[in-house]
Amino acid sequence: MPTPPGPGPNALNHLQTLLAVSPTPDDAVDAWFARSIVIRLRNAGIATLANLVDSINVYGYKWHAQIAGLVARRALRLVAWLRAQGEGLSEADVLQLQIRTSVDEPTQARALRLGVDAVRLSVGPRFGLVPLEQLALPPTLLGVDGVFRSHMANALEAGDDLQAIVRWLSRYAERPATARSYRKEIERFVLWCTTVQRKAVSSVSALDCQAYRGFLTAVPAHWVHPVPVARTVPDWRPFRGQLGPASQKQALVIVQTMFEGLRDAGYLVSKPMRAVMKGFKLPKNRLDVKRCRRTKKLRLCTQFLRLARAQPPRCGREAPRDSLHKSAANLLV
Repeated sequence: MPTPPGPGPNALNHLQTLLAVSPTPDDAVDAWFARSIVIRLRNAGIATLANLVDSINVYGYKWHAQIAGLVARRALRLVAWLRAQGEGLSEADVLQLQIRTSVDEPTQARALRLGVDAVRLSVGPRFGLVPLEQLALPPTLLGVDGVFRSHMANALEAGDDLQAIVRWLSRYAERPATARSYRKEIERFVLWCTTVQRKAVSSVSALDCQAYRGFLTAVPAHWVHPVPVARTVPDWRPFRGQLGPASQKQALVIVQTMFEGLRDAGYLVSKPMRAVMKGFKLPKNRLDVKRCRRTKKLRLCTQFLRLARAQPPRCGREAPRDSLHKSAANLLV
């Protein structure tokens, strides 16, 4: 009997042959990779095969540099294994596990070979963590047959979710600040629905909205880029950092407004975010009141002592500087 291969993609192919099981986008990385790889992937916020493919496609040639401890040689083997998994998968799964050819060489080298500007290579329509205007969704995520679609004529004259959302956002075009704020939050929600939940926006339920609320409390690292960058570069990410409680609530309010707008336009028949927003309360302020009082007392004490030093010495009755010294001492009691 042949000896099974050691850990790594070869072992995965051996296991897959024995079990005749094909991977799916929602499979946990734990089910297919060695523990040493799984730990590194999960530390980078990658929990499923779909997450891994998204990360590879978003970061491109040096995607493994975003994952601490993952060397280039092992990264190449992972990419090769993922690309070999087309057999036995549905069309939708193939699209979700598809790795772009741009991953095989640096963007600059590819641009030089093709004789084009490097920026043009990174702004084409694609599926992943990309700006809304660059997002290309597989047919199963377009929402043509969304669970909560009205399937009647709608005021937006939209045939799918992206059309409906973009046309709804256009109503704020005359208010640039509002338009930017709304686009930012709706963009985040759409990307979460399609890349994390693997659902069309028109199929999102109240339970999904509750899960999104949890997502906002701890945004994965690969969704964040702390430095502002142009929307046309591969380093763009939906978030610049973790959101505070007030920002989380604001994000959900904007998404709720979108659902209400799409329902009013006759595109949807439900408002799933409404159930989540009922009774939404911000966390109580954890301000240390006692500490603040002490700080205020010390500030006043310092002011009294400064005033005392500015007073001239005086004999006889209690001098003003002595009175100020006493006031400072009383504050410290």
